[in-house]
Amino acid sequence: MLVLGIDTSSAVGSIAVSREGIPVVKRIISVDMEHSGNLLPSLEELLQDIGIKAKDLDAVAVGVGPGSYTGVRVGIAFAKGLAYGLKVPVVGVCSFESMLFNYSDFNGDICALEDAKMGGTYWAVYRWENSEINVAQAPKVSRTEDIEFVTSGKVLFLSPDIEKFAGPLRKNFDSREQVELKEAFPNAEYIAVRGGLKLKDQHPGENLEPYYLRPSMAELTWARKK
Repeated sequence: MLVLGIDTSSAVGSIAVSREGIPVVKRIISVDMEHSGNLLPSLEELLQDIGIKAKDLDAVAVGVGPGSYTGVRVGIAFAKGLAYGLKVPVVGVCSFESMLFNYSDFNGDICALEDAKMGGTYWAVYRWENSEINVAQAPKVSRTEDIEFVTSGKVLFLSPDIEKFAGPLRKNFDSREQVELKEAFPNAEYIAVRGGLKLKDQHPGENLEPYYLRPSMAELTWARKK
């Protein structure tokens, strides 16, 4: 099965293809949130790199956040439109989970974070168990200073904005835990791999709702005016 993976939930968007559950190729869409205009050219270049056509794809998987409100919507809209045109199934995958793709050998808690703007932080906690991701804390939003969870003693914090969060996280956890902080971005390779697995267990089109953990700025502005 050839699965196209897409993620536009962070500033560094990516697109990838997996074949029978193994990543084949990945391409960065853009590094400045200009994803909407770069998705189609990036897709064409990626398919050309591996010598296949869009009609050869068997499914499309897309990151549904948490992350940029606009970025997540752009990715989902593109994935839905592409899948509809190709008449193939489409499935959503948590963008946070894809950040763990290269850390499957970490024996401890992994906290993924993303800047939620307006003084907030999206975060969730995971553990690798028997080569599977176990969700210890589902994605939520709070102030960075208020992030707190029970750990096993070792914690790896992953984020595209890790330097921004480093101070508050070390203050909260350094005194009692073994802490690592690393820069990481949502990974379209994992989106493709995980999407293929999920399609075996569910109906196409499910789990395409974005992780909107709070209203957008536009919605908040409208509510204040009302």
